[in-house]
Formats: sequence, C-alpha cells, structure tokens
Amino acid sequence: MKLHFEEQLQIAVTTSIIAKYGAFISVAQIGQMLDLNERSVLNKISRADKDLPKFTKFKGRHIVMAQDLADFMLNNNLCKI
Repeated sequence: MKLHFEEQLQIAVTTSIIAKYGAFISVAQIGQMLDLNERSVLNKISRADKDLPKFTKFKGRHIVMAQDLADFMLNNNLCKI
C-alpha cells in the first residue's frame, strides 16, 4: 500500500513531535510553542477557540496528543517544509 504525500508528511511531523515532546503535550508546552502563557491557553480551551489544536482530558489535565498537534500544524501551515 502506497501512502500519499500528505499521509507521509503527517507521519513525519507526528514522529518528530513525539521525539521532541513525547506522545502527550501539556498546556505549558503548547503555550511555549504558540508564545502564550499557560493561563491564556486554558482560557482559549474554555472558550473553545479554534486557534488551538484539539485538547483531550487525561487524568484531570488538558493535553494534546502528538497526532492532533501534527494535524493542527499541517492544516494551519505552521510546518516549515
């Protein structure tokens, strides 16, 4: 089965994120990536703003899964390729 370029790119970006940050990215790490403080990110989550990647609740904390972050980055042209 051949993968399309977009699928290969998705896998490459996800793998890079996991290598640098792990499979789960914290609110603080997302804030650093987007140049926002943690409180601003939490406010955006509570307002369901669309300018953030998809957050998931895990053990009472908000996290972003690496694949969701990769999707967000690719869909918003935040990857330098």
